[in-house]
Amino acid sequence: MKRLKAFFTPTINRRVLLRAGILAISAFILFRYVALPFYIVGDSMAPTYRTGNATLVWRLRYLFTEPSPGDIVFISLSEEKEVHIKRVVALSGDEVEFRNGELYVNGEKIHEPYSTKPSYWNHGPVVVEDGHVFVVGDNRSMPRREHEFGSVEKTRIIGSPLW
Repeated sequence: MKRLKAFFTPTINRRVLLRAGILAISAFILFRYVALPFYIVGDSMAPTYRTGNATLVWRLRYLFTEPSPGDIVFISLSEEKEVHIKRVVALSGDEVEFRNGELYVNGEKIHEPYSTKPSYWNHGPVVVEDGHVFVVGDNRSMPRREHEFGSVEKTRIIGSPLW
């Protein structure tokens, strides 16, 4: 009987409600501003990520740092409500070219162990504008329009995968 009475004591209820409130607010802040859950749709990043894979978007990753070539990033375009996952291959001022499916940055062939399927398309050369990065998907065997985004503003990058 004492336990039942103790359960309904106002001080305990206030503590429980306070803890639940703090937990709910913390979860909201965490999943809204720090780590956004994301499910991969499409195979433009295969074999690194495939349709149905889940990850968290680490939104604080580029708060104080800049993306570098090889980083996987999540991009949000204002025209669309979709979030896309791509790999950074070049930075502002770099010249990017695809010759017979091989990536060249500033005239040098880039070794890409994550891009395992051969592709044979050509693109460029193009120079990445100031404040932009050049991004593409890892699955280069897909038609170019399926995986290439090209030059994207750095402000469109919302984070990187947590794992």
